[in-house]
Amino acid sequence: MQVTEQDERKADTIFINGKIFTVNPDQPWAKAVAIKKGRFVGVSTSNEEILAQFGGSNETEGGYLGNKFVMPGIIDAHIRALNGADDLANLQIQQRGDPDAMLAEIKAYADNNPNLAIIRGSAWNLGVLPNDNPHKALLDAIVPDRPVFLYSQSGHSAWLNSKALEMAGITKDSPITKNFTYSKDPGTGEPTGQVDEYAIGHVEKILPPTSPERLLPGICKIQKMLHSSGITTVKLAEGRLNWAQGAALLEEKHQLTLPHDAVVGLGIALCSSFGRRRRSICPAVEGSGHGPVGRAQYKNI
Repeated sequence: MQVTEQDERKADTIFINGKIFTVNPDQPWAKAVAIKKGRFVGVSTSNEEILAQFGGSNETEGGYLGNKFVMPGIIDAHIRALNGADDLANLQIQQRGDPDAMLAEIKAYADNNPNLAIIRGSAWNLGVLPNDNPHKALLDAIVPDRPVFLYSQSGHSAWLNSKALEMAGITKDSPITKNFTYSKDPGTGEPTGQVDEYAIGHVEKILPPTSPERLLPGICKIQKMLHSSGITTVKLAEGRLNWAQGAALLEEKHQLTLPHDAVVGLGIALCSSFGRRRRSICPAVEGSGHGPVGRAQYKNI
C-alpha cells in the first residue's frame, strides 16, 4: 500500500467535543485534539477541523468527551510510589494496637510463607510496645530461623530480630554515631532490635530485597490509583535497584503506564528512567548487597 503525505498526517487517536485546558497562554482552551505516536499533533477549538486534518484512517481511534473537562496529566515531583509497591508485596500488619495479636499475625504470615528468605513488613505503631522500643526477643520467639525486618508507622525506625541483626553485622560493639543509631540494652549493651534513620539504609543494603517479580502487582495497583487522581508521571523521592528492575519487567510486559525517574544511592550512583519513550538502567558492575549497581544516563528511545 502506498503511503501518501495525507496518510502520514492521520492521527492515532482523536478526542472531540471536550473542554480541554491546554496550559498554553496563546490558546488556553480547545475542543478537540489529535495525537500521533504519543504526541499532540493537532489542537483546535473546532471538532471539524481536527477530523478533517487528522481523521479518516482506519487505524485512528476516537473518543467523544461529552464536554468533559480535560487537562494535562499531573507530574508529582516527590513521591514514594514504589515504597508502597514494596509494602503491598510483603506483610501489612493489621493488628497494630494489640502487641499479642500483632505478634500472632507476624507468626502466621511467616508460617504461611515458608519460602521467603526474609520476613519483611510494615507498620507497627509507635507507643504500643514497652518503652516504645520493640525488642528482638519478641520476634526471635516466633521467627528464629529467618531475618525479620519490620518498618514502624513513621518509616524512621525498624524492628529486627536477632537473625537480621546478625546478617547486618550489628553487635554491641557497633559504634553509635550521628549517622548510625540503634537501641541498646542499658545493662548488657546488646542491640535490642530497633534501628533508626540512616542505620535502616545500612540494613537494607545487606538484607535480601523484595524480588522484582513480587513487586509487579503492587506497582500495577499503585499506578492505577495515581492515574485515578490524574497523576501520569512521577519523580521518585527514593529509589532502589530492585524497584528499577521491577519497573523494567513491567515495561517488558507493556504494562508500565507510569513514567518515572529515580536516583538510587547505594554507595555508587544509579539513575533509572522508565516509561513512554524513555528507558535506561545501569550496566552490571559490582555494588551493594542488592545486586549489580552502576551508573546509567537518561536517554530517549
